[in-house]
Amino acid sequence: MTENIYPTYYELGKSAPLLARKAIIRAYEETGNISGVARLFRTTRKTVRKVVRRWRERGEEGLKDLSRRPRHSPRKTSAAVEALIVAERKRTGYGRDRLARILREKCLEVKPSTVRYVLRRYKLSIKYKRSRYRSRNRFYDFEALYPLQHFQVELKEVYDATTLSEKTLRWAKRLNIPPYQWTAIDVKTRLRFISYSYEKTFTNGLLFMLTLIYFLRSLEHKITLRTDNDEEFGGKSVDKLEYLNKNIFAPLNAELLHIPKGKKEYQAFVERSHQTDDNEFYIPQMSAVQT
Repeated sequence: MTENIYPTYYELGKSAPLLARKAIIRAYEETGNISGVARLFRTTRKTVRKVVRRWRERGEEGLKDLSRRPRHSPRKTSAAVEALIVAERKRTGYGRDRLARILREKCLEVKPSTVRYVLRRYKLSIKYKRSRYRSRNRFYDFEALYPLQHFQVELKEVYDATTLSEKTLRWAKRLNIPPYQWTAIDVKTRLRFISYSYEKTFTNGLLFMLTLIYFLRSLEHKITLRTDNDEEFGGKSVDKLEYLNKNIFAPLNAELLHIPKGKKEYQAFVERSHQTDDNEFYIPQMSAVQT
């Protein structure tokens, strides 16, 4: 035999490691010489001895790849912490940062990266959802937008039966907590202004918007308020909207706009902030409020 008829062990092992080890065994059975086989495949005698030893101990099963998992992992996350991460994820659906914060509140120092690896290992990672739009719609030119120039305004019902439990709702009503939250969020900076009321009326909606405008009266640029078409913001009447802009908002260098019917995405920032209010304030803290 000549050396040139055999590929190197490294070349053969990259594509077919099992075949490479079988070739070493066949060559060893023909020659019985460890050094000769090592020269033939241009590898080390230590590698040939290891392949032969595993073959003698376990047969062909010993030629398969072994697990590279370490025998000892002193920094491995404990099973109890993993169980807490999985349970909180299934209960809340939160991402790695919020789950890590929840565990820190329970006196468990867990990094967000650790939460990510646990979620990935248990196949609880969020699946990527392809947008139904080929290109992402952008409703604002953020580079040209001034801070505190364009606001999304929305009313949130605090007593939401789909979000809060019956026990929490009874407790909130017992404490006479205002049931309505008025929210205005600046699109550029995400700065929010919040107010509460006991009634859902156009008067309260108008007073909230005027309070916001008067608070920002030192600004030179025009202030735009975008709302939905509900009655507390003027309703669907075009004439009423024109009257409000001409007689109330225009003298204050402001403008009231209504979103197109059925276009909730125009209020995406304020709607998302209400979800955060529920997840991080009303749901975990409402029942703990004291008089």
